[in-house]
Amino acid sequence: MNNVKKFISSLLLISHALVFAVQAGPSVDIADSSTNTLSVKGEAPEHSKVMLYVLNDGCTLADMLSSADGVILYSRDTVADQNGYSFDFRLNNTTGGDHFTAVVAANNAYETVEFSFYPESVKQSFITSISAGNITSADVEEGAAMFTLKGYALYDDAAKAQIASALAGLRDENGGFDMKSETVPDVDKFTNLFKQAMVLAAFNTDNAKLYDADGTMLYADIIGISDEVIYEDYVKGLNDNGKASVRAALFASTYPTKASLAQSFNEIVLANLFTNNANMGYSHMSQLLTKYESELTSAGFDISDYNKLSSSKKDAVCKKTVSSNKTALTLLADVFNDEVANQSSKSNSSGQSSSGNYGGAGSGSNNTPGYVVPDTPAEPQNPEGAEFADVSSEHWAAEYIAALSQKGVINGYADGSFKPEGNVTRAEFAKIMVSVMGLAPDAAACSFADSQNLWSTPYIGAALKAGIISGTGETSFSPESEITREQAAAIIGRALGVEDKGTQAEFTDDGSISDWAKDYIYALSALGIINGKPDGSFSPDTQLTRAEAAKLICVAFTDK
Repeated sequence: MNNVKKFISSLLLISHALVFAVQAGPSVDIADSSTNTLSVKGEAPEHSKVMLYVLNDGCTLADMLSSADGVILYSRDTVADQNGYSFDFRLNNTTGGDHFTAVVAANNAYETVEFSFYPESVKQSFITSISAGNITSADVEEGAAMFTLKGYALYDDAAKAQIASALAGLRDENGGFDMKSETVPDVDKFTNLFKQAMVLAAFNTDNAKLYDADGTMLYADIIGISDEVIYEDYVKGLNDNGKASVRAALFASTYPTKASLAQSFNEIVLANLFTNNANMGYSHMSQLLTKYESELTSAGFDISDYNKLSSSKKDAVCKKTVSSNKTALTLLADVFNDEVANQSSKSNSSGQSSSGNYGGAGSGSNNTPGYVVPDTPAEPQNPEGAEFADVSSEHWAAEYIAALSQKGVINGYADGSFKPEGNVTRAEFAKIMVSVMGLAPDAAACSFADSQNLWSTPYIGAALKAGIISGTGETSFSPESEITREQAAAIIGRALGVEDKGTQAEFTDDGSISDWAKDYIYALSALGIINGKPDGSFSPDTQLTRAEAAKLICVAFTDK
């Protein structure tokens, strides 16, 4: 105690000239409620000596500076490291209170923070007292102080009645407050329930603190939503309008329980993933129907009949559903089901495959999951559905060229020709892939030195950002070089996400296929998307023609 008084006396001598050297104010947290252990942390210059004084309930810094007896409950010193200082200590006080004070002193400077502390036994008695019957605003205020939650961002004196109601709902939803045994309440679990109640109350009072600056919902971990698969889609899969729509819809209702909030969140997000998706077009919808089939079926989506449609008719259903702008799942199900019925009633004249010969792509319907052709392609140079002067109806690739032209995925030349036997450049193939996948052009994402300020820069950037292309060198892409069959196969393989090569194809020139392309070529061959030449070779270094590219894309991404 003499050392303490000497230190206090030195503080008094310089108290009018102090410049606080501790870099940030201390924080007080519960380290372990079961042992009444507290943690005090903060920043201070490295290697500096730091003193901690914990003052009794109701005592102030002035009491300490006057050297009054019975003021200091606990004292300890340490040396700050590069992370600042940290004290963990057990506080011995049997009654607790709302006005304990921590004093941190370093380099002849000090700062204080007031905190509440109640021992484990007192907290357990409080939990028992509200384990049945009504929970009042006064109970909430007492509990917030007792469990050190008044400083919690969502604690709001004006919402105490809503917090009380939510806490009672959570108690009843969980069959009572969790107990360590039949009679002893679990303080940590109750504290978490109290936080959950504040989150529910925040939704019920439209508290803006629930969201950060970009509109993303906070505190999802407190109510368990962040553990759901759909939360990642909410964060990454929605555009700004979608997040705003989810926020408005959640604020439009009240939630007596955590389960009711989670259910509403899932339904609202699912609807907005269709109509306010971060991706262009409607290519995302087929993936969502597969990923959330169980949830959507329960919501009334007739996915069974949808799966019976041809790809072109599925496209029509997806386009109609996405463009409806419905943000209620039940209303969206009505739109979806009506269009499924509409497409089912039409004659099944579309979606037939051609058996035209192509020495690199198999024929028949697509049998691997992937992207559907989007309805918002990059700006085509030719009118939609244009017929090309140099592509007769008898040409082996005519239907593939026509299909992609009508979608705006491939373009002709200004003179009305398509030049089917011409070769495809790497830049042109990047643009085709960006269009068929419904990616947003992104010039800023293009990091190749030889691909800057070109007509193709936005498409190369989008393809690079999506991870489907790679360069020909560390800083080069060679945009005007003609793409080879193995390069095209690797790009499509990455886009479709094929990982297993399956049965190795028996190509006579297998030794000529680059190692980095083999797995993609084998996987696409096993899926029937590509095959070899009539002589049994694959010809990996042969340039891809425009006609061959049209069929390859159709087989990989549509039912043509």
